[in-house]
Amino acid sequence: MPMKVHSQASIEIKAFPEEVFDFAIAVTTLPKVFKGYGVIPGIRSAEIVGGGEMRAGAIRRVTNSDNSVIDEEIIQLTRPTKQTYKLISGFKPPFSFLVRSGGGDWTFTPSHD
Repeated sequence: MPMKVHSQASIEIKAFPEEVFDFAIAVTTLPKVFKGYGVIPGIRSAEIVGGGEMRAGAIRRVTNSDNSVIDEEIIQLTRPTKQTYKLISGFKPPFSFLVRSGGGDWTFTPSHD
């Protein structure tokens, strides 16, 4: 039977919520901040399939350092509070032996500072 794994993390950043949101969802940010971890390859580049801006329904294509290409469907994008996406294709061994699906649900909440 497949096992489902969920994880959660939080971080406080002293900046305006709109600035943090815009940085986090920019396709140019991904290769700058994720260099890989263990068997998970780093991100080499990212783009919106067909061009245009990030929006609900868009496909974000991520090319990794192992030459795998993963497509992510943007499910929800509400500036400056929410980004939800699911990985829809492109897992490559050995990662594909461990993972059949994935996604992310990011919530941006202003702090009191």
